Amino acid sequence: TVHNKFTWGNFKSLIELPTSKGLVPRDLLLKYYKAEYSAERMSLVILGGEDLGTLETWAGDLFSRVPSGLGPPVSFSGQKKPFEG
Repeated sequence: TVHNKFTWGNFKSLIELPTSKGLVPRDLLLKYYKAEYSAERMSLVILGGEDLGTLETWAGDLFSRVPSGLGPPVSFSGQKKPFEG
């Protein structure tokens, strides 16, 4: 499924409200992307009926260009588990 609509928030909360406060949502998104979008901070799960070698090749072909080098993932080890008081 291709997502072509907001899945969290709406036009008002994602565009109108920030803009009314002098913020540029696109600039904020690009700033976040440049600071946080990095391969070592991601996980990838592949499930398929093909043999492991084929799946590995596909993964390399599709994801090898994801930028890297921003450091390890953020740790949430000091946080409470979700839904605990």
